Amino acid sequence: MKISEGFPKTMEEGGVTAKIYKSFIKDKYDLFTLAYYMDGKFLKENFGQLDDAIARGKKVIRQLKGGEFEGVVMTSQQVKSFFASLKNLEGTGLSLESATQEIAACYEVLRRKVPPLVACKDYARQNDETVVPRTVDQVVTEFLAAKEAGSATRIKGKGKTVSERYLYDLRKKLEKVSAHFNGLLITLVTAAEINRFVNELRGVKGRPTKKRKIAAVPKPISGRTKNNYLQVINVLLEYARKQKYVPRHFAVMDEVDQSEEADFDIEIFTAEEITKILAAVRKEALPALAIGAFAGIRTAEVCRLDWSEVDLDKGLIEIKKGKAKTRSRRLVPITPNLALFLKGVEERNGPVWAQSEPFLFDLMRDAGKDSGVKWKHNALRHSFISYRVAKIKNVNEVAMEAGNSPDMIFKHYRELVTEKQADAWFGVTPEAVAALKKRQEAEKAAKVVALPEVAAA
Repeated sequence: MKISEGFPKTMEEGGVTAKIYKSFIKDKYDLFTLAYYMDGKFLKENFGQLDDAIARGKKVIRQLKGGEFEGVVMTSQQVKSFFASLKNLEGTGLSLESATQEIAACYEVLRRKVPPLVACKDYARQNDETVVPRTVDQVVTEFLAAKEAGSATRIKGKGKTVSERYLYDLRKKLEKVSAHFNGLLITLVTAAEINRFVNELRGVKGRPTKKRKIAAVPKPISGRTKNNYLQVINVLLEYARKQKYVPRHFAVMDEVDQSEEADFDIEIFTAEEITKILAAVRKEALPALAIGAFAGIRTAEVCRLDWSEVDLDKGLIEIKKGKAKTRSRRLVPITPNLALFLKGVEERNGPVWAQSEPFLFDLMRDAGKDSGVKWKHNALRHSFISYRVAKIKNVNEVAMEAGNSPDMIFKHYRELVTEKQADAWFGVTPEAVAALKKRQEAEKAAKVVALPEVAAA
């Protein structure tokens, strides 16, 4: 057995150690303290004589080395490993038992496919970023200001940013979000609390009129309205992520429940109506409007579309996987009349629509208003699908072109139309639009009455 010189004395044999410390008690006599680990506990014994401390230390080491104490049998190697494990945990605040429990749980979660240390390092790498603390109400205020200034949109260049109506709706919804989560750090927002927020939202039943005054009665909001609020919250969190107010992988919305939406009345445009709308829409929005009407591509997908994905020679539009709503690549045929509209575009480089989606919606709805045609929800896509089914009489093929299942086509989009009506729809051409514009200008000119000349006094 090795016993070191000086104090504290280290007694060691076969990897098992104990230490003897020397202290003075009121300057009257020496005190010798034997310290060692046994059964997971740090033990100390005091002696008045050094020889007694050494003798007791030898006995303890023999016990530990032999692996026998308090009815537990351990080999010398196990004892050595035990004390080495305790040393590894120094400063962590973990006991050997809790540490081994966590390691075992990690192996269970990872199913032994990845070592826990590798998983820990990967997690630390992904979350190694400085997050600026911000409350929800602070982020809402900053986000709205950025929206109004045009710095939180995808719009490029100068001019109109997002519509006042869009900003008004966004502001109203975010004010409720801010009031509910007021003072809470945005990093502490949970899916459960978001679910509770949307489920507690209430609308107003009954409206006062000139003849009668009625009290506003709160009523539950629709599933569509709940999902609209969830979309606003998601946009807010996306802004917070870009500003580093939440970690990059803050995926709380993945656990939020989407609400079931009730079926709504499906409407379509006629060939005459779409001609009027095309004649009234602003020039820069015409390609996007035509693609929606005669290819049935979703407005959000049109806003992600690049001219390089529109092949007029092959007669196909490619909706890439990353740009499709369903995350599935598809090819959409370019109908002959759509090809005429697209060939008339002077520059086919870059995005088909380079500004924001809300702005495009505004322009299309304004075109409907200016043309005297009531705008209808999702009518461009629904019209295309309805007329396309009537034209080629193949629901499965149309479903592939539209990026939907045949069941969805029948349930939500297919409006019964005749083949003659379909021919009229796909017979709308730039020439027909130009002819309508010419007639409208002639009618407008005919209404102008020339004022008689007034003789000079």
